[in-house]
Amino acid sequence: MGRPINKRYFGSGAGNQIKVRAKIGNNAEGDGFIVSQRSTNKFKVTVGANTGICKVVNKSNGELDANEMIINVMTDGGIMQQATKLYNRVAIVEGNHKVKWNFSSSLTDGAVQVPDVEGDISLTITIDTQPADVTVEEGADATFTVEASGVGDLVYKWEVSDDSGASWADVPGGSTDTLVIAETVFDDHNDLQYRVVVSSQSGAAASVTSTVATLTVTQ
Repeated sequence: MGRPINKRYFGSGAGNQIKVRAKIGNNAEGDGFIVSQRSTNKFKVTVGANTGICKVVNKSNGELDANEMIINVMTDGGIMQQATKLYNRVAIVEGNHKVKWNFSSSLTDGAVQVPDVEGDISLTITIDTQPADVTVEEGADATFTVEASGVGDLVYKWEVSDDSGASWADVPGGSTDTLVIAETVFDDHNDLQYRVVVSSQSGAAASVTSTVATLTVTQ
């Protein structure tokens, strides 16, 4: 691995110690701290009265298996992400992105922060721009878009309803932030409703569903 993390960031002191969420053996999951580093993604940690070696994973609180741990980091924009590896002053986060980390609260230092209390942090996905209704002439393409932000790399799944939202089906190929309905046909596409489910690639954050957008095809 790269240069190991400085030992001053380990332990349970009141300073800049790295806090983790871990499940040691079959004991209850809880907030803890790093005792020593074994590799970029394995650490000896202590939670309450228990100490053991845990592997860094991407999961939600309450879903850890035995000897797993999560390390949450916060971008300068206030978005929570989870580390997959941690060494020196570099964190590899979801999507295999490399970022610097520190303990600053600055929003302009270009690095992520390691929060003090891991268990109190909820990783979330936010839909910043909802899909809008679309009206096109028959034969034209219809395009729906969504803008979302949140933990790690995001996954998109567009769904369609032909019964006013009573039931939904996956749209074939609808797996990006933009959905294109090619060469619309009045009888096939008019008044169909579309929405998108956005989730994190790792499953560390709960998925969110957009509002519904309606396609109107004119003749």
